[in-house]
Amino acid sequence: MVQSSLKLRPVLKLKLASSAVPKSEPLIKSPPAPVVAAKPPKMSMRAVLRILTQRYPNCFKPKKGQPKLPLKVGIERDILDLSPDLRWQMVQACLAHYVSTPEYRQTIIEGAGRVDLDGNPAGIVTTNQAAHATATTSIGG
Repeated sequence: MVQSSLKLRPVLKLKLASSAVPKSEPLIKSPPAPVVAAKPPKMSMRAVLRILTQRYPNCFKPKKGQPKLPLKVGIERDILDLSPDLRWQMVQACLAHYVSTPEYRQTIIEGAGRVDLDGNPAGIVTTNQAAHATATTSIGG
């Protein structure tokens, strides 16, 4: 038999005492999870318009028969700043529908006053805007 030149070394096995590491505290603490804002729920265009008429009755007329008012240019940004519970896609779709109605387009007359969310003056309808409204109303929307 050939004798090996390798010497076997004894293996040392360690056992940790149960009191060495408390079980209630992890050895490495993980950082806290980031706080993520919940997405606003999806809702129909009609529901968004109902919310807008409730929150801004001086801008969006809630009763039938009340004439619609020309809206401030860029009013969707004001709505989104004040209403984080509404999705921007739904606000844009709702406003696109609102301003495409014949009742709204009839109010877009050169020199007519535009209103902000509180019903305060916020600019006037220009000649180009009035011409565009007239052209799109006459071709059916």
